[in-house]
Amino acid sequence: MVGVVVIGRASDRHGRKPFLLLSYAALILPVVGLLVGLNHISLTLYYVGMLLAAVAGNSTMGPLALCTACLADAAAGDDAFRLWMYSMVGGLIMLGIALWPMVGRLSNLLFGRAGFAFLCAAIGIIEILYIFFVIPETNSALQGGSTNKDDDGERRAPRNSSEIGKDSYIHMFGRIFSARTMTLVTACVVVCLTDIQRDGSAGVELLYLQQIVDFAPKDISLTMFMSGILGFLVNLLVLPRAIKRGWMNGERMIYSGLLGLVVFQIGMAFTNSKVMAFCLLPLQAVPCSWFPAGLSAILSRYFGSDKIGHALGVLQSFTSLCGCIGPVVIGSLFAYTSLRGHGGITFLAAGIVSSVSFLVAVAMFSLIEYKRLVTGPDSDLTEPLAEASTGNAWTEVDAMNSRIYEAQKMGPIPVD
Repeated sequence: MVGVVVIGRASDRHGRKPFLLLSYAALILPVVGLLVGLNHISLTLYYVGMLLAAVAGNSTMGPLALCTACLADAAAGDDAFRLWMYSMVGGLIMLGIALWPMVGRLSNLLFGRAGFAFLCAAIGIIEILYIFFVIPETNSALQGGSTNKDDDGERRAPRNSSEIGKDSYIHMFGRIFSARTMTLVTACVVVCLTDIQRDGSAGVELLYLQQIVDFAPKDISLTMFMSGILGFLVNLLVLPRAIKRGWMNGERMIYSGLLGLVVFQIGMAFTNSKVMAFCLLPLQAVPCSWFPAGLSAILSRYFGSDKIGHALGVLQSFTSLCGCIGPVVIGSLFAYTSLRGHGGITFLAAGIVSSVSFLVAVAMFSLIEYKRLVTGPDSDLTEPLAEASTGNAWTEVDAMNSRIYEAQKMGPIPVD
């Protein structure tokens, strides 16, 4: 939880590539520990590797946050393409969920019980080599030497003109807040409401189906395969057209993901047949990829290359925290209700919480956009009103814009 925030902020200041290498190298450590443990009948090194991986970015959370930050940097001028790339990250994760059980089974049959661990280690090494030799540094704040300074030492405008409008403000609850701060807080609240019950219900849903509709292991494998393939194909084939035609943006992807989760969880509460379960389980493919992609897209709208890594790290840290708390809370509730033959109450409660998360997301993101004081590149407010008395001209422009906004709220001066 802490490591992903640290490496996210560090990548803003020192570049994405070094910390991408660090995160992917850390992912190999548990695999190496597992290989050694299989030969020496001890898993001590495996747990040590897991601990070191957590320090370097909390297992997969660190690489995920940094990859998303790289996409935000590389596609900063094309919001539609960037949104699709965010969703494809989730789609590829779903594809991995679908294929890796079969790949693991095949590798173990061919190379023994350590075959899958050897395969993971080999893929990790290939990823590190690919990052080192192929992927360039994407953080625009570090390209060309000094960060945000001209040759004469004066502070310059952001390299990407779209970043000028990221420091906008909103008037809410009688006070003025930074739009980026309110957006990050809202995203974290929505993540907490969603992921605590989503991660928890995911841990008990298959056990619930085994109790209610007699799901066999082959049925579980089939539904995982169907969900993964469906999630990948929807992101690959359907979503690009929806984005191109203007049907999808960051907010709508969040809303669609949450609605899919609500339908799935409430439907699970009343599941009484295998056919209904097979129809419901693939619905997880939508919230698993669209919900985080939409949140990343909204954060990219307000955070530039010098802050997006930190923002994504904070968001991923809350996701990690919910992944720890959710199974305990939802698992305890399911254990209590299933013993009395009412396990569906757990999913009904999760669906209600998801509905609350949906309402909070709609209300807050709409309010932020409605109340936001526009200071984008097409606004006159981005132009300096006077020569700056210090070297930090852009800070003075923001301060002047805030004073103008305060004067506009006061209204015209009465004339006697």
